[in-house]
Amino acid sequence: MTTIAELEAYMDSIEERYFALYPNPSDGERINWGSTRDYIRRVKDGAIPGLTLEAETARATQTLVGFRRMMGEELHPRKTILKRQQLTRTAAAARAAAAQAASRDSEFLGGTDSAATSK
Repeated sequence: MTTIAELEAYMDSIEERYFALYPNPSDGERINWGSTRDYIRRVKDGAIPGLTLEAETARATQTLVGFRRMMGEELHPRKTILKRQQLTRTAAAARAAAAQAASRDSEFLGGTDSAATSK
């Protein structure tokens, strides 16, 4: 789990890059950014009972992982699955091409030998 302070520190470190990626303040990503900053501010102000900056919360963890994925610092599980599927398809196509080439070679060699023996 991630603390709210860790989330805030990470957001501080990526703010410039994040705003460059999402320059329009009315985009969903920027609205999410603002609501997360508001959440951190409310925790600092004590508006959320029982939470401090040192508290580990599921929201802080999910938000941090989401930001890390947006910045390309952490692979999204779907990307990993898609990459594995792509590699599997590529390997299967290579095996099929190799088998087809081997079949053509054996037909070519077999055809030459049978022609030579029939003469």
